[in-house]
Amino acid sequence: MEDLLLFRDVARSEAGAATLYAVTDDQPARSTRWREFIAPQGYGDELRAAFRLGGTTWGVVDLMRDRSRAPFTPAKVKFVRAIAPAVGAALRALATREAAMSSSRLADGGPGTALYDDAGTLLSLDGQAELLFAEHYGPVIHAPDAPVAHVEY
Repeated sequence: MEDLLLFRDVARSEAGAATLYAVTDDQPARSTRWREFIAPQGYGDELRAAFRLGGTTWGVVDLMRDRSRAPFTPAKVKFVRAIAPAVGAALRALATREAAMSSSRLADGGPGTALYDDAGTLLSLDGQAELLFAEHYGPVIHAPDAPVAHVEY
């Protein structure tokens, strides 16, 4: 058995997005990653997409569904494919702007990670994500009862 739906394969594919259930004919256990990583964490389907502009991939996304939820629908994949060029353009603009601003905190810190639940509530974020949010949207304000955890790597 092998790992399926690798980012490099998604980025090189004509579609630019796919789900693990689709590429395994609804048998995700055919994927090593699903058996060893995704399933043990309680996830079911996985949707991966590349944010491309022209012949360049500017970013990727990995979306996972809770095992209790239905797999991603073709409509969801179509939606991600539809927004991919706009996200690719935004990532390119950010990357090229950041290259020009090498003294910026963002250029030195790399990407950030923020985790949200199904309702859109921010569950956790790392320090770089907080810097990115502050740079673009202002400080992250945490409600007293919000379950936000800072993650250190």
